[in-house]
Amino acid sequence: MAYHTDRHIVQALLPVRLLLSVVHYGVADRTDPEAVQVTAWLKAAEVEALAGRPQADQVKLARRSWAVYDVVIKPYLADQTSCAKFALIVFYLLAELHVQEIYLFVEGSAFDQAQAAIYSEQGSVVELANAPALDQSAQKQARRLLRDLQGHGYFREAVPA
Repeated sequence: MAYHTDRHIVQALLPVRLLLSVVHYGVADRTDPEAVQVTAWLKAAEVEALAGRPQADQVKLARRSWAVYDVVIKPYLADQTSCAKFALIVFYLLAELHVQEIYLFVEGSAFDQAQAAIYSEQGSVVELANAPALDQSAQKQARRLLRDLQGHGYFREAVPA
């Protein structure tokens, strides 16, 4: 088993936090079976990221990831960014981190399944991606989100596109 620093574990948790917010803010009925399933996959991804660490460390790292999340999400809440647009911003952030091989996830993993469900071709995120002005804005905001995360010491090795 490879050793991961606290920073790497928090980096693994931040995309989970971002996608949880998409589900939390974007689903009117959180008891909907699909929303319940996506939330379960994201909770499983959190457990996977924290596995092997003592309970006290797990609590500390979870809190740290939520603290960073709270700071970087504030501008989007203040701007009242639509959930669908925020989901598109997160999509572009994760895509860039994946292309740069900074945030990799196992195909078929809980995180992969959650992401696939959120970004299904029938969803509103795909519709927004087909609106050039909104798509361009989301890509710009994804770069801003990456800079914000880097300002807190995460994903430092990523080169903004």
